[in-house]
Amino acid sequence: CPVKTIHDFTGLGEVRLKQAVLGYTNLFQDALIQFEKLTNSFPDSPMVGKALLDAGWCLWSQQKIPESREAFRGAVEKLPYSEEQAEARFKWADAQFALKDYPAAVTNYNSIAEKYASLPQAKEQHFIERALYQSARAALNQHDLVAATSALKNILAWYPDGFAGPSVLLLAGQGLVEQKDAAGARELFSEFEKLYPTNDLLPQVRLAIARSYEAEKNWDAAI
Repeated sequence: CPVKTIHDFTGLGEVRLKQAVLGYTNLFQDALIQFEKLTNSFPDSPMVGKALLDAGWCLWSQQKIPESREAFRGAVEKLPYSEEQAEARFKWADAQFALKDYPAAVTNYNSIAEKYASLPQAKEQHFIERALYQSARAALNQHDLVAATSALKNILAWYPDGFAGPSVLLLAGQGLVEQKDAAGARELFSEFEKLYPTNDLLPQVRLAIARSYEAEKNWDAAI
């Protein structure tokens, strides 16, 4: 029976994937074989999207990043609107980030923030905040301070007490220093001190403030 065969491939693949995650790393390839059998033998099955998502995780865990990117991309295209589709898009963006395709990663991370906010799991698992954080990081890696600042504004507006705000404020300020906008950087650092006066990153912020004055050759202020 084809349906039974599809479930056999998927079930065995997921068992092997779970075993591999638990430490039996040689089983990632065994799991991948099962997922590929399903996608090759039953390309029109509604289970192909989930198989591609799981295959992407197998490839990611084997450090086969380009291949995982394609698997996650395929999963996004095959899966319905759901937590699993959001997960696949997130990992697609992560693969793009790992491959230093920062513009594409920013687009995908922002798409997560735009498309999946209505999912209950998005709030429970911090999907949106994590996506905005990664979007800011990707933007800063390509020196796109406009995109980074946009992500930062959304983080501070939507998640003022979240994990991402302090890190992105510090990174964005450092990015402004690198782009010779020391005064703009200090505005962000001042915002950091106001919003997060007891945060563990505060010593790094104060060092960054000193370095911003150093960049202007304002030695007295830097000292």
